[in-house]
Amino acid sequence: MPKYRVSATDVEWIERDISGNRFKTLGYHENLAMVICQTNAGWEVGFHHHPNEECAYYLKGSSQITIGEETFVARAGDYVFIPPNVPHKVKVFEDTEFIAASSPPKPVYKPTEK
Repeated sequence: MPKYRVSATDVEWIERDISGNRFKTLGYHENLAMVICQTNAGWEVGFHHHPNEECAYYLKGSSQITIGEETFVARAGDYVFIPPNVPHKVKVFEDTEFIAASSPPKPVYKPTEK
């Protein structure tokens, strides 16, 4: 049975890598995933692309983001959209937290069965 409401306090953090970055999957469905992500100052990922549309709403912190040929700084209160198959990269300036959605859902966000 699908969950129509999930409390973030009921979801466990998943460590993304050894740098301490982590996320909580709030929803994982056929066409959409939504997560809360925390990334540490200094973390960065180089240019990459994927077939997923992504968007993020920054709750705290800041990151330099390049999408295609446009570079900007995203801060708390900003919404960011990344179209599918467009090269993008991120450099985190300070500890950052954001809510992100991906369509179709990225497999990495799929919760493990308990």
